[in-house]
Order: sequence, then C-alpha cells, then structure tokens
Amino acid sequence: MGPERAGDSPLAGTPIGRRSLLRGVGAGAVLAGAGGVLSACSSGIKGANSGSTKSITIGWIHPLTGPLAGFGAADNWVVSKIKQTTPYKNGFKVGGKTYPVTIKSYDSQSSVTRAGDLARSAILSGVDMLLASSTPETVNAVASQAESLGTPLICDALTDAGAVDDAYRLLRQTGCPSWLYPVTMGATTIWERWDSMLPDGSVNPGEMTSFNHYAFGAVADWMHRVVGGLAPASPGYRHLHIEPRPGGGLTWARTSHVTPYGLAEVSWRREHRTMTVDVTVPAGSTATVVLPDHAPVHAGAGRHQFSGACADAAEESR
Repeated sequence: MGPERAGDSPLAGTPIGRRSLLRGVGAGAVLAGAGGVLSACSSGIKGANSGSTKSITIGWIHPLTGPLAGFGAADNWVVSKIKQTTPYKNGFKVGGKTYPVTIKSYDSQSSVTRAGDLARSAILSGVDMLLASSTPETVNAVASQAESLGTPLICDALTDAGAVDDAYRLLRQTGCPSWLYPVTMGATTIWERWDSMLPDGSVNPGEMTSFNHYAFGAVADWMHRVVGGLAPASPGYRHLHIEPRPGGGLTWARTSHVTPYGLAEVSWRREHRTMTVDVTVPAGSTATVVLPDHAPVHAGAGRHQFSGACADAAEESR
C-alpha cells in the first residue's frame, strides 16, 4: 500500500477516529467555544443526509436527570451559547446550499442502556449528526450504535457524494480504528470491536469483545457493488447493474453471485490508463454495464468483454 495523499478532501491527511468528536463535546466543549462545536458539526455533516433534506438536525444525548445530571446542565449552557451563534441563526452552508439547524436533546436519564437505545432511535429517525456527553461508558454506548448502524452506510455515502477516493482511503487505513487494523494483527475474521486485540497483542479487557462478529463486515456489501461492480437492478437479479468504480491504487478485482438464474460474475483489471471488464450474465437475465466516463451499454445473457480509458492506478497510490 502506498502512502496517503494530502488534498482538499474533508478526510485527507488525517485518520478517521470514531469517537474524536464525541470526546470533544459536552462540558468540555466550553473550552473550545460554542461556535467551534457548531463548526465541527457542520464539517461532519458534509456528505451525509443534509444534501437531501430541508433542514439539518443535530441530536445530543446527555443525562438531564438522574445522578449524572450535572453533565446535562453544562450541556444546556453550551446549547444556549450555540443558539446565539451566526451559523445557527443563519443556517449551515453545505454544498452551496444553506440549511436551517435544529438541535434535538435526548435525556439518557443517566442510564448507559438508555443512551444506546436513544442513539439507535435517533440514527434511524434520520438525525444528521449525533453528539453525546457524560461518562465514557455512556459515550461508548452511543458510539457503538453509531458504528453498527453507520458501518454499512459510510462508504456508500462518500461514493454518492462523489468522494469515492475517500471511501477507498477509509477502506485501506491500517491504523486503529479501521477494517485493516485487525489484519495487521493477524485477524482472519471480523471482530466485534475495532480493537478487540490491542496493539500490544493483549485482548481488550472491555465487555463485548468477540473475534468473530460480522457487524463491521457490512462493508463487504459496498465492496461487492462498488469495488467489484456487481449489483441487482431488479428483484432477484433479473437485471444486473455492472459498474466497477476503481480506486485506491487497486489494479484488479473480481466478484460473483449465484442468482436464481445462475452465476453472475464481474472481473476487471487495469493497466496504465486502460480498464478491461469481463462480465458473465446468466441465462434469462440482462445487464447494464457502465465503465468510468462511458455511456451505459446493454448486455444480454452470456460472456462479454468491455474496455475503456480510466485513471492510472499508480497515480492513485501516490
């Protein structure tokens, strides 16, 4: 794997930490200033739901009642200051558009379990950014829900936003947390935690430490459809959508799926600036084939080969 490239991308030059923002808000946010917290939220929302909604909702999970209510009291003060800022009053500017902002408060009632349940509910209801504050255990419960529900979506969100290079960069990271960190530690299965095994080789002493747990493996769906390029375009794969999106310095990929009509397969390779794609469409099925920067092509059952110009893998890996 080549070194990372710097650039103007919101992900470029820095590893992506799952709890970096969660750790920075709450009572400690007072030190950064309310405007700083709001700016951080605005940056985090780019490429998320905001492009297709009329407003942006920030969910804040914190204890407003119970023994940890002191955290919530400080948070309420921070929220009051945020609401006085110009970005809150005038809206966030994302992708050239301005969106009104709403901050929705969720009371964890000082319960770790309730914090996790609230996080799940908030994510599924479509909040654009989720913040948490309280004890580390509570923040971890919220982060865990964000991980399990966000993992299947994050690479697709980047791809849909035109940031496929960032999706590949996310996939290929080896620092913790990342999909490839466990591989550097000798893993042959998907772990329940990003760090089920710590860098020193010891087992994570926390609860829920499994070395065979599929949740984070949901990224395989994106790899199958975007890296491999094979996806259903109608129920049962009666019609296929074949559109490999090379990136990350990869020079080839192959994927297949046994559909109700038979084996569907896509295999692609690229040399210099030429990409060659071999396609197998099962009997009774049809396919739409799309190569980078080329018009869609219709293909019937059988084996087909397509080729066209593409980016040089060597340039991507620099």
